Amino acid sequence: MIATAEMINGSLNPRQQKFVELYVSGVPAGRAYEQAGYAPRGNAAEAEASRMVRNPKVAQAIQHERNESKRNALLTRDAKLTILAEIALNVTAPGRERIAAIKLHNDMTGENTPQPKAAGQSDTWLHDVRERAKHMVSSLCRTMDDDRKPWMDRNESKQEEDGTIKP
Repeated sequence: MIATAEMINGSLNPRQQKFVELYVSGVPAGRAYEQAGYAPRGNAAEAEASRMVRNPKVAQAIQHERNESKRNALLTRDAKLTILAEIALNVTAPGRERIAAIKLHNDMTGENTPQPKAAGQSDTWLHDVRERAKHMVSSLCRTMDDDRKPWMDRNESKQEEDGTIKP
């Protein structure tokens, strides 16, 4: 059964509800305990707040509020990854934007971390990866050059790449 905010908050007293709101918003537990209206004996606010967080009803309300906060976030991680993928795949976008989008996407997904070598794998693998990367960058740069040189005939551009004519 999925708990709703009304079900969870209905089982809490007003001070517990206030504590949950403060705690989830980032206020330290001891301070949230005091600001919710509880009067701890001596310097026991932290201990009492710790007990409050372990209370099953309060713990469920805290988890529910955290989930709601994530759901209501402006852009979720998945939405950011989708936007970056759209930019990277957009052939009309400038090459630099596409490369930046790919880099950010890789940073967010962890795909930019070096992979360990498999047993018996030599440095030719690294050479192959570098060659593929050069080819991808070259392809993106050609797209950028085509955007910058609309007056140039595509055949001239191809000959320039082949080195048969000089720019």
